[in-house]
Amino acid sequence: MNGDKSINVVMCGVGGQGIVLASRILSEVAVSTGNQVYCTESHGMAQRGGSVVAHIRIGRRVHSGLIPLGEGDLLIGFEPIEAVRSLPYIREGGSAVINSYKIPTVMKTVPYPEIDMVEGFIRDHIKKAYFLDATSLAKPINPRSVNMVMLGAATKIALPFSKKEVLDAIKSNVHERFYKSNVRAFEAGFKAMEDVLE
Repeated sequence: MNGDKSINVVMCGVGGQGIVLASRILSEVAVSTGNQVYCTESHGMAQRGGSVVAHIRIGRRVHSGLIPLGEGDLLIGFEPIEAVRSLPYIREGGSAVINSYKIPTVMKTVPYPEIDMVEGFIRDHIKKAYFLDATSLAKPINPRSVNMVMLGAATKIALPFSKKEVLDAIKSNVHERFYKSNVRAFEAGFKAMEDVLE
C-alpha cells in the first residue's frame, strides 16, 4: 500500500467459521508489509453460533480500531444475513465478498428469506458484491476452512496484498499439519473469484 492510503475491512459471520483466525492473518499480512493495523472483534455468544464481527483498519497511519458507519471499503461476509447486518459500515463504491451458504439459525424467530432476495438486497447497497458458496468449496478439503476460502476470494477481488504475502501469513498462523489443506482452501476461493470475473 502506498502513501497514506488505507483500507477498512469488515469481516462478519457466526461463531465457528474462523473469523478470528482470518482477521489475525490479515492483520499479520498488513504488518509484514509495513502498515499499521487496528483489529477489533466482537463476539455475540460466538461459541453457540452467535454473531462475530471483526473490524480491521490497515494503513500507514491508523488512529482507531472501530470503522465508522459508511467508511468501510470491503465487507467479507461469511454468512449472508450477517453480511446484511454489516452493510451500514460499507461506503458507497465499496466492495463485498459474500459466502452464499445460509445458516438458518441466525434468523432466530422468523423464516430465512430466499437467498436470491438476500443477494439482491446486498447488491442494491453494494454494486461490487461478489458471491460464492465458500462452505461447499471448503467441505471436500476441510469443512473448517471456510475462512481460507473467503481469504482467497477477497485476495483476488479487493485486498491490496499478493497471494504470496497472504499465504506466508497463513503458514505462520496455522499448525503445520493443516497448512496444505488451508492453502488448498485459499486457492479454491481465489480460483472461484477468477471464474466469477470471467
